[in-house]
Amino acid sequence: LVQKQVMKLPFHQFFNNSQYEHFHKNIPHSEDVEIDYGWKHITFLLDKSESMYSFNQTKMVKDVHEFLKDQNCDKTQKISVTIFGFNDRLSIIYDGFFDMFDSDKIYLRSEDIEPSGCTALTEATAFMVDYIGRKCANWGTLDGHTRPGHVICATLTDGEENSSTGEWKNKEGMLKLKDIIEEHTNRWSWKFYFLGANIDSQRTGDSLGYSKDKCIDFHTSDNGSSTVLRSCSQAIREDRGFSQEERTASIQATHDYQNDYQNDYHNDFDRFNYSQRM
Repeated sequence: LVQKQVMKLPFHQFFNNSQYEHFHKNIPHSEDVEIDYGWKHITFLLDKSESMYSFNQTKMVKDVHEFLKDQNCDKTQKISVTIFGFNDRLSIIYDGFFDMFDSDKIYLRSEDIEPSGCTALTEATAFMVDYIGRKCANWGTLDGHTRPGHVICATLTDGEENSSTGEWKNKEGMLKLKDIIEEHTNRWSWKFYFLGANIDSQRTGDSLGYSKDKCIDFHTSDNGSSTVLRSCSQAIREDRGFSQEERTASIQATHDYQNDYQNDYHNDFDRFNYSQRM
């Protein structure tokens, strides 16, 4: 288990930290390791840039926890989880196993995704793939005898790239990431889902290497994010892309569902406005 980390750009400098030697070594991904098809690894890449103040973070935390519970609703699968939060910094929020017998275990807190900063979408996504790839190489070689048979990565964002650095900047960085995601999709059978508000998710996702059938727009509201996370969880459980019905439901969602969380949202918004005046 990697303890919670917060990284400044460039994110890949993390792998030079000798504290995490198993990541630093970059072990070759052996194809001889036994695959455990009862083991699913789920990765979240959650946008926490300033524009995410449109959403109630308390509500989103609840929805992510419900997503994880739904993934093992029959309590038969082994599930490991990595949760990243990103803006122009990147946080490893949780990296461990889902406890199917402890429904109160906390994997994510609202302060972990407190909105601020810009959106290093390309660089954060590249780091996510590299990090999880190194974990998979570690499993079955230095750690245990098997690795997960299902690797799923879900990105949730409400904005486009505006702050990646170095090799991940501009169109060149996007093309490099596209090659990486397509390789992991085609060679290693990873599944990538792209959930986007305020953007054309299929256009943006496709430019980064995501399959269009696994890209979905959602309404910029708490109901929108709740609906799209439920749809994503169901699509993952059924090993498919998004249906037209799910696309329609996610984009037509309104604020009506968030009444129980409205006061929390206004308190957060007022706190943000106050901090901006200080």
